[in-house]
Formats: sequence, structure tokens, C-alpha cells
Amino acid sequence: MFDEFLSFFGEGPLPGGGPETAEAFVGSLGGRAFGGGLMFAIAAGDLPMWRGNVRAAYGGRAGGLSPFAYDWLGDCLAEGDGGVRILELGTGEVLATGMPVASFLAEEVPGAHDQCLFSPFWRDWLASGGARPSYGRCVGYRVPSSSGAGTISPTWSPPTWTCTGRWWARRSRG
Repeated sequence: MFDEFLSFFGEGPLPGGGPETAEAFVGSLGGRAFGGGLMFAIAAGDLPMWRGNVRAAYGGRAGGLSPFAYDWLGDCLAEGDGGVRILELGTGEVLATGMPVASFLAEEVPGAHDQCLFSPFWRDWLASGGARPSYGRCVGYRVPSSSGAGTISPTWSPPTWTCTGRWWARRSRG
């Protein structure tokens, strides 16, 4: 289960098998970091918080989404109708991949991590002396980047999602 994904990050396969869904990803890998903090599987106990934060940030666009992972910038990966969605916290955008979770993790993460996980920027962050985030943390702007201000720095994901989500919700209402 999730063999290609785990292999890309230099990890061995999980025992057993089954469908490769968002629920299975959280259930079997929740709370783990991959790539030294490039990507994280959301822990099962944190799902209610992530669902609430996604609803606060994206309102009606969040209907039916099941968060399962997030990246080093705090962008959330969620399963929804039509496949995996990338919820970009810094821009407020929802990007539809059109890929089911299994394909996204087996193909997109290993083959297009530059685009879906911003890995070149990750390498630049680390080369500049930036710290690797641990589970529950991300690297992000204290103020959303599209506001024209802000400094990138380590931050705690849930408050960042809550505060930024409220900011995006107010901004989208005009």
C-alpha cells in the first residue's frame, strides 16, 4: 500500500494491502513526516481540526473535501469529487488535480513534486539555513503573501490556517 510514494521518500512498503484512499493514508501513515518535512500525513486525531480550518478558509468550496496531508508551506491536500485538491493557503486557491489519491501519491508526488510540493523553493529554504518543520508546523508567511507584506518563517499550522482562513473568507466576501 502506497509503495511508490514510500519508495520515493526512501521508505519501505507497508504490510498488507487495500484501497489507497485518503482515509487509508491517514489511517496507516497519519502523523508522519516525509522528505524530512517536505510533506506530512495528517494524524487521524487532527482531522476534525483540519476539516474545520478548511471550511473556515474555503467556505462552500470546501464541501465534501477530506484532508489527508499537508506540505511544508501548510498547503492542504484533500480528496474530493474529481480527485485530489491542493488548497493553497497563501493564495486562497483550490487547485484540482483530477487524480485519485492513489495516482496522485504514486505519480504526481514523485514525478511532479516541483509543482505540487514546491520542492525547489524547499531546497532554497533549507540552503538558506531554514529549519525543517516538524509535524504540526509549516513554513509560511505571518501575513498572507498576496497582501503585499509578510516574512516567511516557521509557524504553527493550525493557527496559521485559522487566521489566514478568516482573512481569506473576509476578503472573498468583499
